[in-house]
Amino acid sequence: LGELVRKLEAHHPAAIGIDFLFHQPTEAAKDANLHETLTHPGAPLIVSYIASPGTVLPEQKKFEDAMVPADERALADLPTDQFDTARAVFPGAAIDGHYIPGFARALAGAAVVHTPAVQVPIIWHGRPAATATDPDPKPFRQISALVAGVMPDSWFRHKIVLIGSDVTLIDRHRTPYSSILAGDAGQLPGVVIQAHSLSQL
Repeated sequence: LGELVRKLEAHHPAAIGIDFLFHQPTEAAKDANLHETLTHPGAPLIVSYIASPGTVLPEQKKFEDAMVPADERALADLPTDQFDTARAVFPGAAIDGHYIPGFARALAGAAVVHTPAVQVPIIWHGRPAATATDPDPKPFRQISALVAGVMPDSWFRHKIVLIGSDVTLIDRHRTPYSSILAGDAGQLPGVVIQAHSLSQL
């Protein structure tokens, strides 16, 4: 992941948002490489952060605090309605006496777009029409990390780039699309919901 961020930084994006939680160790060498990347970023960098006692253990929070610099932390909460459907852009919250903005607002701020600390409804983007070359187009360009380093410079330069996962059953959330799309098509990855939130700020 550290290497991916460095490759993206070389394209001079407006900001990079990492929607992963770094609350427990993996491989020592990779953790050290990632920590170096996070503490000496080559572009504005925002990282998902969680501090809820019901979600992270004290030792996990200690690792997370050591890994993610305080000025890069953003809360990735997704406010939901009574049907557990993601509906709003999370503004942020005070954690341990310090205010931490929501992920989308923090990214907007990193790109020098300032927003008020209020919760607002997400304005969802429609699905683009299918074409012969892309039968299932997405509202936002999504590419595999494996090929991100060889994509055109214009895909990243002066743009906000989000890094996250799109894996079945992991960090997927019900959205208003669930009422019109069949099966699990309305269950979107958290990072995609953050993209919808960010695009309106």
